[in-house]
Amino acid sequence: LPAKDPAVELRQEALFKDSSPPEEDCPICNIRFPMKNETCTLACCGKSMCIGCMVQNMDECPFCEEDLQQFNSDTEGIISRLLDRIHHSSDDQDKMQALNMLASSYDTGAGGIGVRRDSKKAHQLWMEAVELGGSKDAHYNLSQSYSEYHKERGVEKDDKKELYHLEEAAMLGDAAARCELGKYEAARGNWDRAKKHWMLSAAAGCEGCMERIKRGKKKGAVSNDEYKKTLRAHRKSLNLTRSAQRDAARERLNLKVGPGGVGKM
Repeated sequence: LPAKDPAVELRQEALFKDSSPPEEDCPICNIRFPMKNETCTLACCGKSMCIGCMVQNMDECPFCEEDLQQFNSDTEGIISRLLDRIHHSSDDQDKMQALNMLASSYDTGAGGIGVRRDSKKAHQLWMEAVELGGSKDAHYNLSQSYSEYHKERGVEKDDKKELYHLEEAAMLGDAAARCELGKYEAARGNWDRAKKHWMLSAAAGCEGCMERIKRGKKKGAVSNDEYKKTLRAHRKSLNLTRSAQRDAARERLNLKVGPGGVGKM
């Protein structure tokens, strides 16, 4: 048998370590941040708040007191502010956040800042964010940039790089990346690896992965102990992020929580 590569073994050990999302509270309501699709990051100053506090502060930024109605209507101003943070901020985390926000806007041609869709530009900006040290969002978005989806937009598909950046995002605590890694392994018949990823993601609060573990239990692929342990952790994560204000915000924004996470009704 060929000798095992110690570096590969160490990476695999780190990959399946319990890398739950950072225990970070919304600075406004002081309740644990929910999954990232229910968190708002402001372009004006780069600060983040939960969806509940966002709905309560739609006119003025509670951090820098920017007039959000005016700021969000000034597309050139938003781009200028993001570029200023990218080129002049002394905080690498702030730079990465601004790069990721600008890249996401180029990727979709949306985001309210008036840029045209440009997947190659988005890819370049995500690369810059990763080179600065890499946030979980930058790694996750870069992994998607290397996928089949972006091949149609002029970015070369690269399965190895897609997988590498998914793993990096997962090890930084990105539950969505864990979910994708589970799908990747399941598609290749690696059920044990898929199950481990989905259990970790479900424990972090991912509804879709909890549903997969539930289906696995019915098929006998997930033990009763594994199911109970994952369900307890899943409920604990959800309870830590639940509030009446957030529930009201979802209702106001016409959002629902389903097996795939949060989306429009």
